[in-house]
Order: sequence, then structure tokens, then C-alpha cells
Amino acid sequence: PRAARNALSDTHLPQLKKVDVALNVAACDNRPLVVTVASSQEQLNEVNQKLLKKAWSEKLAGQFVYASTVKRTDLKALAGANDSSAILLVEPDAFGLSGKVVVQLDASATDANIEMALAKAIKDFQPYAKSHRQHLQLGHQLGIEWETAIPETDADSVRARERQKARQ
Repeated sequence: PRAARNALSDTHLPQLKKVDVALNVAACDNRPLVVTVASSQEQLNEVNQKLLKKAWSEKLAGQFVYASTVKRTDLKALAGANDSSAILLVEPDAFGLSGKVVVQLDASATDANIEMALAKAIKDFQPYAKSHRQHLQLGHQLGIEWETAIPETDADSVRARERQKARQ
């Protein structure tokens, strides 16, 4: 009920400000990513409006991570993105460093097409079965290191991270 009410009142997508951050969050949350893209902010707003009620609907609320951009260069980590696409449905990799575009829709996509694509993406999405320890070990083996956006201030954590780096 609350999601249905929000679908009529919320005026913005629940999106992150940057595509790369959204890709990382989608991987961490084990959710597919929806990226909207257009050549101008005005066109981007129109595309986002097409997704708005669906994003806040009872059926789809919380099922996706969202991001928008007017820069095609922001899509470089997304394998398979076409230049003409306006809505990209993406499966993130386990570490949120890259993603595979599984569905692409252009700006003229109908509401029915968008809804079908979102429903299919949810149905087909295979979340990673992650073990925290194994995920960290694999990340270390692959040379992937997570860095906080806020500098680390806990001296013990900084020393532990330095010890871990020295072992590699």
C-alpha cells in the first residue's frame, strides 16, 4: 500500500549520483542495475519519468539499483551498451567493477515494454552466493581492494590493512 501511494507522489527515481558507485552498490546488494542515459538532462528526465511509477510500484520497489547519466563515458564498465540505448538493465560482476548489459531499450520504449523488461530482468537475475571470507580472499587474489569514500581514521584498522597489504 505504501509503495503504491509513493508511486503517485515521488517525483524522482531512487538513484545514486554516479554510475560506477551504483554498479558497486548493486553488486554489494546483489541486485540488478538500471541505468538511464540520454544526451541532455531534459531527455534524461523524460526517460526517468517513464521508470518512475514502476520503480516505486509494490512489485518492483527495492528490486533494482538505479543510476542516470548524460555522459556515455560513464558506461565504459558496462559491456554491451549500445549508443542508442536509453535504458540499460545490467548484471553487475561480483565486485561491482564491471557489468553486463542484459537488456537495452531505446527512449521510445512503451510502458508495457519497459515493465516486461524489468519483470524479466528480476526473474532471470541470478544473485551471487557470497561468503564474506571467500569474497575477500578472491578479491585479494585478483588484486581488488575496496577503498572507502571517507578516509579511514581508526588507527587499528589502518594498521591491519597495511599488514594485509604486506602479506600479499
